[in-house]
Amino acid sequence: MLEASYISPEQYEEALEEEVVLNVRRKVDLHPDYVTYIHHEFTELVAKSEGFQDKLSQATNEESRQQIQKSLEERVQQLFKKGIHIETALDPFMQNLAVKTIHRQVPQSDVQASAVILDHHSNEVIALTGGKDYQKFDFHRGYQNPRQPGSAIKPLLVYAPYFEEFDVPIQSTISADNVCFGNYCPKNYGGSQYGMVPLTTALKHSYNTPAVRILDRLGTGTAFSYLEPFSFSHVVEEDLALSSALGGFTYGITPLELTSAYTTFANDGSYQPSYGIRSVKDHEGNILYSWNRKETTVWSKTTNDKMRKLLSDVVASGTARKAQVSAPYTGGKTGTTNDYHDLWFVGLTDQYTTGVWVGKDQRSSLAHLSQNSPHLQIWRELMN
Repeated sequence: MLEASYISPEQYEEALEEEVVLNVRRKVDLHPDYVTYIHHEFTELVAKSEGFQDKLSQATNEESRQQIQKSLEERVQQLFKKGIHIETALDPFMQNLAVKTIHRQVPQSDVQASAVILDHHSNEVIALTGGKDYQKFDFHRGYQNPRQPGSAIKPLLVYAPYFEEFDVPIQSTISADNVCFGNYCPKNYGGSQYGMVPLTTALKHSYNTPAVRILDRLGTGTAFSYLEPFSFSHVVEEDLALSSALGGFTYGITPLELTSAYTTFANDGSYQPSYGIRSVKDHEGNILYSWNRKETTVWSKTTNDKMRKLLSDVVASGTARKAQVSAPYTGGKTGTTNDYHDLWFVGLTDQYTTGVWVGKDQRSSLAHLSQNSPHLQIWRELMN
């Protein structure tokens, strides 16, 4: 500036003597729940793209597995330091709405909740909460918290496979009376018996004994084969039992996993995993990573049409009446685990598939809250 005569020699000397003070501001993540998940998904994307995932699956012992995991984490940090641009599907309005709605509907300090909102047309995660008052990189209840799904598993494990395997009409009937399979004697809620009921009635009122009867007829191996495309990461061999018809899994399923599986009902029986990352680019705009999306047909459109009718009945006149919204289509399924440890509702409209879980980190009864149906209230507010 001095050479170009924009400033005088006096101004030049004055500028040299001026103390430079940096006003460094700490970066604030406006959506810590979503950002934490994106970090996790980015690590998975790198692992799959650069062969770490294959190496982990082939590791012969825990020591080698830990070494591979360490190398993966170092690679991810290297990419962050180098500088990358991650484009995501985040919908800030829906993310903020989910956080605020959960705080409003679940004010109790010892009760937690998570909501997952997926755009099932693009198979993208547009909103995901990790728990009330969530701080970045804390334990994330949306994708790190497997819980028993209760009756929310019935559409995926019982009813859809039943229609697919036996092609029965939805008007067909099944016994809702008590039954025993060896030493396993499931009961309906309150111990009631209802005689022969249509499949629509059995699902919309979430009767238990019909679901176990259906799973017994299917065979656990056949029924669980329908869950394979969903890659539920915490399902184990011991889960292949009749009690799983009622959600009695050893560990359970995360809210993100279960909600993602329900998108199948919005896509004519076909499934694609839902992701939050659209692409990862360098400073020049070159795409470094993106998900290679693969579609899997889980069941036929005929079966799916039947399931959509059953799921819509659950909301119209069944256990999820409090979740009714003014949308061209609304359907879903509630889930309540033993002693009210977990309250679930996973449902879909014409645009979104949304799952809500409510429970305590240290499992204990939510019976005092169940009458208020906070899971249904949250879902309705999000989808209205």
